[in-house]
Amino acid sequence: MERCVISIRQWMKTNMLKLNDDNTEILIIRQKSAHQHLLPESVRIGNTNVTPNTHARNLGVTFDCNMSLERHVTNISRTAYYHLHSIGRIRRYLDQGHTKQLVHALVIFGWGAI
Repeated sequence: MERCVISIRQWMKTNMLKLNDDNTEILIIRQKSAHQHLLPESVRIGNTNVTPNTHARNLGVTFDCNMSLERHVTNISRTAYYHLHSIGRIRRYLDQGHTKQLVHALVIFGWGAI
């Protein structure tokens, strides 16, 4: 795995990109029935030892080691509930049209639009 990371680092350097060692995460995707003891304890990336995680976030999506997306769905649901609850708290100050706009923005554009 370390040789693979070295190859990726070289490719990135050739393409004028940089691998940020401190923010690098390792996610080993496996079947649920796979044994935990087969996983490496850590992988050397540059000057940093990185241990495999059970989940990693990439481009806003949380992946887990079983590719079930369970954690991602939980995070999305929690965030959506939080924002719906917030809209409910200010509902009495809004007319129906503005409330409808807020809920529509939450559903269509996600929580970044609110």
